[in-house]
Amino acid sequence: MEDISPIICTLKPMPRKQPNRLSPKDVAPHAYQWNRAELEEMRAMIDALLEASQPEPQTKAVPAYNSQSRGTRGGRYFEDKMINGCGPYRYLRFWLSGKRKSVYVGKIE
Repeated sequence: MEDISPIICTLKPMPRKQPNRLSPKDVAPHAYQWNRAELEEMRAMIDALLEASQPEPQTKAVPAYNSQSRGTRGGRYFEDKMINGCGPYRYLRFWLSGKRKSVYVGKIE
């Protein structure tokens, strides 16, 4: 039997395949089929993403907004969590119809 150990040692790990990125044009045909409640939930998620993605203010003395507030805008923010020693994992937190919602965004690299 031929020794294959030199072959195995020279193998390089496969690069991670990047998941396909959806564009708004990809989502629109699906969103067209959603009912009003589903559309409002998606709008709340998009609003929360836009607010949570705002850059941090330059001065800490007077913040542009309080990301933890529960005012009329609902306190939209990202939360990074460690789960069982793994992570961190990013979640988008927001309020919709008086209920706190959470959407998993992805693992932070």
